[in-house]
Amino acid sequence: MKKLSLVFIIVFSTSLIYSQEEWGEPVLISTMLGYNDNPDFCIDTSGIIHCVWSHEIATNYRKIYYSKSEDEGETWTEPEDVSLNTYLWMAEPHLAIDTENNLHLSYDYNAYYPDNMHVLFRKFNDTNWSEPDTITTGMPGSDHNKIVIDNNDRIYVFWYKPEKIYYRYFENNTWSEIFCPYNDSNDLYFLAKVVSDNSNNLHCIGRYVEEGQSVYDNRAIYFKYNYSNILWQEKHFLSENTAWAGSDICMDNNQLPNLSWREPTTEVPPYNDATFYTYFNGTNWMPNEIVVEDPKYQTIAIDSYNRPHITNQEKTENGVQLVHYQKLQDDWEGQIVDTGNNITDLKLIYYKNKLFLLYDRYRTGYGNSIIFSKYNIPVNIPENTIKYYYANSLKQNYPNPFDTETTIHFYLNKSGYTTLKILDLQGRLVNTLINGYKAKGGYSIKWNGKDKNGKDVKNGLYLYRLQVDKRCMTRSLQLVK
Repeated sequence: MKKLSLVFIIVFSTSLIYSQEEWGEPVLISTMLGYNDNPDFCIDTSGIIHCVWSHEIATNYRKIYYSKSEDEGETWTEPEDVSLNTYLWMAEPHLAIDTENNLHLSYDYNAYYPDNMHVLFRKFNDTNWSEPDTITTGMPGSDHNKIVIDNNDRIYVFWYKPEKIYYRYFENNTWSEIFCPYNDSNDLYFLAKVVSDNSNNLHCIGRYVEEGQSVYDNRAIYFKYNYSNILWQEKHFLSENTAWAGSDICMDNNQLPNLSWREPTTEVPPYNDATFYTYFNGTNWMPNEIVVEDPKYQTIAIDSYNRPHITNQEKTENGVQLVHYQKLQDDWEGQIVDTGNNITDLKLIYYKNKLFLLYDRYRTGYGNSIIFSKYNIPVNIPENTIKYYYANSLKQNYPNPFDTETTIHFYLNKSGYTTLKILDLQGRLVNTLINGYKAKGGYSIKWNGKDKNGKDVKNGLYLYRLQVDKRCMTRSLQLVK
């Protein structure tokens, strides 16, 4: 009887893990029709979620709107105009919150005319928004602002002006002079994301182009500001190849940086992108890992178990899908969060055993809308049941590259409706190898390089995607005849 009870407890615990491990239904933050983009959000110490975004009023006329939620994103307040402009384009709003729960907002002003752009700043003290403050006075052409606040409530605002990164900080009610972290060469630097650790050091991910190279030669880099000695440290190269948009960084529970970015897997055609991940273990940078192939718009968060979570957009035969990946044991597994024609501007935050995800998505007849979703992370999971998280494991095909036939091996740790598809690099369906319910267990299937009509496909890179219910994994294979 004791053995039976133990089995029941393990099975029940496993079922509970699965039942808790689903993304909630996407919530529409605003019903404003038209084009909405550049969303950002933060969470204060009371758990209130604050969100801003850019909304198109007319050509070259966009405002910044703000909304908040006090029930973990289930309902949102009526959008409030916080830029109060009567013309011109306001873009890329970013929010940060200090230890007293005051909101701080930075955004790009006059975005339609790059040579005349500036970065503006406003503060909200739970009652009123301050008057706009121009951070980049005397520096027209400044854009791509970023804002971060350290544990001493020092506010940093960064921006980009062709070829260089600049910043100022606000402390003791005064803005500092303008600084440039790397002003000793003609190399090009671009900041993608900046975060602060508990010691007030700043950790950044960005892109770098060496003098004389094309902007298409940019590589992903990490760089750090050491608060104690007021020193920007030498950059660390993350990518071997050209790195594109989608870089993100966060701190883990040991206050060490974890990073994700998009990078091609090859230096010569056929090209294929991948989401890469690495972290610093306190002594060394760990080897780069490929999370998934053919993604865009990477964002990362770390949970209380120190496990990384990465979301990105991936192409499908019918549009795109938003996928959440988490690393469990030694593999990455994805779960589909949303699907649509266009999903961009992702941001992921971990807060009190939940993941909160913000993004914009095209809705037919409505334009781009700001969407919010959340995910409950199961707590107190025994080590001997962690394996039950896995719904599948997808191996690299063999041989690869191949000329006439290759074999794909996978293992299902949980039964479910299963598809295994071959896609081209544009996400278009080439062939369906499996389409039906499959029981738990190991499987092998061969692909002979033919499409769904039985015709030989051209040489090149292709994707193979395994999906079990909402869980998926994607890898690439190469046909060479």
